[in-house]
Amino acid sequence: MIDDAGKEIGELIRGVGTKGRSTTYKLKFNSGKRSLNLNSEVTLYDSKMARSANLSIEGAEQIIYGDLNIPVEITSQYSGFGELVLDESLAYFKNSPKLGKVDGNIGYWVRYEEYYKDYGGQSVNLKKFWEAGKSYEEAAFETFTGQWAKKNGFTKVVFDPKRKIERNQVVAKFLK
Repeated sequence: MIDDAGKEIGELIRGVGTKGRSTTYKLKFNSGKRSLNLNSEVTLYDSKMARSANLSIEGAEQIIYGDLNIPVEITSQYSGFGELVLDESLAYFKNSPKLGKVDGNIGYWVRYEEYYKDYGGQSVNLKKFWEAGKSYEEAAFETFTGQWAKKNGFTKVVFDPKRKIERNQVVAKFLK
């Protein structure tokens, strides 16, 4: 991995779990033997797996869900780790023929004081969604997840019909 100034900072290391359907990430720094867990897991859900996670995935859909809570010590020094993790995961899933296709991604944005304590108690996406001041559909594409979805051809947004859009929680699915 190279920082904005062109200096090599380390290596992004992917771990694979759950029958190849999930990825986790660590950053190993070049200076010394230090590595840091990026608190990031990306899973390719099908409708059966989605039931246990209470996600709205229909029929044969296969949807990426990224649970990213990258430590502030990394985000304050380097930008783009969330995008890098999602890009790398998408490439991994697409290049694993036994997993099938990727139909979209889902954003599950919440206020959770303890989990997001370094980010004001809420996911960055939830904050961006409400700051957008636009229709729900437009606001969804103003978030990091929505921008990433659009970049990858997922240009339709669907909100979970079982959950109301609330100040403390928004669930949005991005499809082709």
